Amino acid sequence: MLSRIHIQNFAISSEAEVELNKGMTVLTGETGAGKSILIDALDLVLGDRADSNVIRHGADRATINASFIVADNSAAHDWLKNQELDDGDECHLRRIISAECRSRAFINNTPANLSSLKELGEMLIEIHGQHEHQSLMKAAKQRQQLDSAGDYNELLNEIETLAIEIRQRQQALNELQSNIDENSAQMELLNYQLKELEALGIADLDIPALIREHEQVSNVDSLRILTFNALQQLTEAENNSIDRHVNQLITDLEPWIESSTELKSASDLLQDMSALTSEASSAIQKIQDKLEADPQRLAELDSLLGQLHDLARKHQIQIETLPDLYHDKQQQLESIHQGESNLDSMQTILAEMKERYRSKARELNTERLATAETLSRAVTDNMQLLGMQGGRFEIQVNFQMLRINSLHMDWMILCTWLAPIQASLYNPSTRWHPAVNYHVLAWRLL
Repeated sequence: MLSRIHIQNFAISSEAEVELNKGMTVLTGETGAGKSILIDALDLVLGDRADSNVIRHGADRATINASFIVADNSAAHDWLKNQELDDGDECHLRRIISAECRSRAFINNTPANLSSLKELGEMLIEIHGQHEHQSLMKAAKQRQQLDSAGDYNELLNEIETLAIEIRQRQQALNELQSNIDENSAQMELLNYQLKELEALGIADLDIPALIREHEQVSNVDSLRILTFNALQQLTEAENNSIDRHVNQLITDLEPWIESSTELKSASDLLQDMSALTSEASSAIQKIQDKLEADPQRLAELDSLLGQLHDLARKHQIQIETLPDLYHDKQQQLESIHQGESNLDSMQTILAEMKERYRSKARELNTERLATAETLSRAVTDNMQLLGMQGGRFEIQVNFQMLRINSLHMDWMILCTWLAPIQASLYNPSTRWHPAVNYHVLAWRLL
């Protein structure tokens, strides 16, 4: 409910304020008294466009304030709450128009754009006589009035749910299609990179083992000297090997091990050392036996490791992680192929949902046609009681089923299937206005 309007430097008025209470308020006055100024001010504070011509001559700006009680207006109250603009049971709108043609709007002292102001204004007030604010001239309101007279809320909810799900799935499909289009170049690159890696047999290579083998083959002479010296020190030196010294110690301690548990433990440890020395010597001997110069194998390893290092530098990774890179590339390619498979599945599901939507829309059209006929008769009967004998009220619901190949355009058609309603009021006599027509350009379900 409008409770107060205050204007300053608007039109020809320097300042005016009107406070309203519950019930009916009538403002009367002769032509030029300023009645229309208040209506024009309300239009602007509710979101209409403005220019500097509305500013009083000589002033820098015009200001319009309007206050509303929204305690009993659930639609406006909920809208304000959802927009985090609520201020208890009151709503204060302010519009400032400057001489530079700039305009500022506020909802409960919070800056707002004109579209928000207009959206809220339609919930707060109806100004009859100004067509842009007559709710009955709006398609959504006419559809609401028709549907409120019918008994098919469950069907309406089902169609709305379907429409929301179709929109979400269509968006997901569009995004997937866009990704597939963008991934075509990536697929080409991935295939090239995988072939490059597969040419070296990356999937089956043990790169750390190759590096160890290369070090061994390229250092045969050094390893021969190293293993020879190790064997000499461990077992092969006649009088100075580790094994000989350990065995001599075991022999020297043997007479004393029965009389000393400590010496017995030391002897046992030396025997373990002797066994370990023998095992180490055997392992080194096996290595020495395998040490043969193999220039051909060395050349093969040099070539292979060189190519691997080049690939690692190309991808800016360590050579040991090349197998991981190969598997990652494989997974990326499989993911793209899976997306193409999902595209076909999503298109099939979306087509089925659209067909179900069309079926429900036909069913809804049947219900609306029946409701329109019933409501037309009821309004016509009441017209006869209002001094419009012979008048007839008709509601026409035109249903069109259009098919367009483009998915996006098809969705737009889905949104405007139930269009339009045309209500005509006429009488062959001339005692009252004939042919007062109300036209709705299009209906949208959402």
